[in-house]
Amino acid sequence: MKVAPGGEKLAVAMQEAGLVQVFDFNDSTGVISNPVTLPGVVSAYGIEFSRDTRFLSVHLPNAFTPDGNGINDLFMAKATYDVNIRFIMHVFNRWGETVFESTDISKGWDGNFRGIPCPTDVYIWTADVDPEEVNAFFTGPFRQSCNVTLIR
Repeated sequence: MKVAPGGEKLAVAMQEAGLVQVFDFNDSTGVISNPVTLPGVVSAYGIEFSRDTRFLSVHLPNAFTPDGNGINDLFMAKATYDVNIRFIMHVFNRWGETVFESTDISKGWDGNFRGIPCPTDVYIWTADVDPEEVNAFFTGPFRQSCNVTLIR
């Protein structure tokens, strides 16, 4: 691994493990071969793991079942952090018609359109997210899109 000399820090997100790896190279070469460390331990190379990941992302399920049983009845987004964000989500049917729209991340789609239950099908969604706080971890607006299966 090569890093510019001068103590520059790099952050690497490992979302699966919930860790952020920070490399701090303070030697004159900026080259350290195979650095190893453990969470919460600062090694001789100035490498430290931290569980304080603050990379913002929004997660949505790939299916939901609005059958009134209280389990997976709503299709809704969950942010990785409780921060102030500007949010807008659209859900589209196979003809491109908007069947749901929300600017509130805490409001989900119940599988209805104009009060009528939508059929079992695959729907396309987009979510535009803009964190109000911009820093090294919240780097600005982003868009996510995918599909969700409504199962009746």
